[in-house]
Amino acid sequence: MRAPPFLLPLVLLMLAPLCGHAQPRGERPIVRVELAEDTAVPGRSVRLRLVILVPTWMPQPPATPSYDAPNVMVRQDGRAATAISERIGGKTWAGLAREYLLFPLVAGAHVIPEQRVTIHYADPKTRRPTLYETKTAAFTLFGVAPERAAGLDPFIAADSLSIEQTFDRDPATLEPGDAVVRTVSVRIEGAPPMALPTLLQPNRKPGLAVYLEEPIVEMTLSDGAAAGMRAERATYVAEAGGRFPQPKLQIRWYNLVDERIEVAELGGFEITVRGPPPTADLPWDGWIWDWRTVLLVGAPGLLCVALLGLMIRRLWPRLRSWALRRREAVLASEAVA
Repeated sequence: MRAPPFLLPLVLLMLAPLCGHAQPRGERPIVRVELAEDTAVPGRSVRLRLVILVPTWMPQPPATPSYDAPNVMVRQDGRAATAISERIGGKTWAGLAREYLLFPLVAGAHVIPEQRVTIHYADPKTRRPTLYETKTAAFTLFGVAPERAAGLDPFIAADSLSIEQTFDRDPATLEPGDAVVRTVSVRIEGAPPMALPTLLQPNRKPGLAVYLEEPIVEMTLSDGAAAGMRAERATYVAEAGGRFPQPKLQIRWYNLVDERIEVAELGGFEITVRGPPPTADLPWDGWIWDWRTVLLVGAPGLLCVALLGLMIRRLWPRLRSWALRRREAVLASEAVA
């Protein structure tokens, strides 16, 4: 308050150039996130719309986020981006909108962290390329299972689900050295096939080898709803004769149309191989460890250990007495003296 009268005009004069070059706050790019809802049944999608607007134009496309998060599948709906325009403050702003489909795959709260957005646009005054970086706010996406399906593990909800299997030959007419290929296909409507569990397991048995291939997963999107197919393939190689029963397969799932739990099932089958059964002289890693095998292999070793312990127990006093007498004789010898 006691500064000289000329000081305030001088300070304002020094700040005038800075104020002239500063960009008005209202002319910065606008980044807006529009989330239709934050709750969905696992497997169903939530639509997210990312809007980017600039007061002039963008000489190159902006760097938009991916929205990746654990247990959340993200897909873009339709084209990569759509050109848009809005009237803001009496002026026309140009930009683009990108739509995402977020699928919670499991029940629970899924935190989508803040996402970085990088925008290149023309400065409203100088028309020079200008870089603008910002972040979108974090939000939480909830996967909620219906009460009637609370006991499903894993949780699978869909409009329809079917399962079938095919063989490249009759599994009941094999001989040692033959092979049969089994293909199990699951088709699902109203949910992504990524939510389906693994069905075929490498259950190797003596006389029959099983080799699994990588599953094939195909997905389509239509009006925000997912559908697709998961195919698993296993090759069974007959190594010896015998009967090899295979268990049935089933998937418990929740029908969103009828609002009830249903079971899609494949009956078990048997692989029959004509020929001699597996021999007993299998390699070391193929031994069947039952009590007879353990007794046959371990009894001789245990007997030897017991005999050795008994001998040491009986001879130890004599050996210790001889060692003491020998030590006393050495200490009493002429050489030591």
